[in-house]
Amino acid sequence: MTKSETSTLPALPFDPATLRPHALAGQFDMIEESDDGGAAFEGLKASIKAEGIKIPIKLYQSQVLDGRNRLKAALAVGHSFRPKDFETFHGSDADAKAYVDAANIHRRHLSGDQKERLVQTRIEANPDASNRSIAKMCGVSHTFVSKVRDKLAVPAVDERRLRDLERIWNADDLTDAQRERFVTKYAADLREMLEAVATSKA
Repeated sequence: MTKSETSTLPALPFDPATLRPHALAGQFDMIEESDDGGAAFEGLKASIKAEGIKIPIKLYQSQVLDGRNRLKAALAVGHSFRPKDFETFHGSDADAKAYVDAANIHRRHLSGDQKERLVQTRIEANPDASNRSIAKMCGVSHTFVSKVRDKLAVPAVDERRLRDLERIWNADDLTDAQRERFVTKYAADLREMLEAVATSKA
């Protein structure tokens, strides 16, 4: 780009260095945190230095919805930002969430743990949604969603069992003698459990 061309470019209404990631983008790791880590980021820096930003950085509510890695790499190589390097996303929060999911899922090779975290987040945000609709949101199979949903249900089942046990223990028809026999019978197990709890809190 020549000096005259640079001088005719319209100025950005913001400083790219001050842009912050949108909360919806935070569910995906930066590429530096992936298995090939630094190598992938260095490759992105080299690409931007040589050819500029090919896919515009998507902004939503004046924050980076998609393109955190591109922005960081561009800043690192001293890229001269232009208006065409950015696009504003127009839509609701639900639309923005669907967009960032689709963009990242199809662009990246997510690990099993990353997929599970993504599915868990979607189930918690849409508890009444079917497994197939969650699967479509996350780019996984409905059987994978079913397995994650089953895992999430375990704490609820455990909590119900604990409440049932508490009701039995505190029941009016349970005598002190019966409670004493229970404690005596399981004294060794209870001591081990108490010691384990004390050790974990130490």
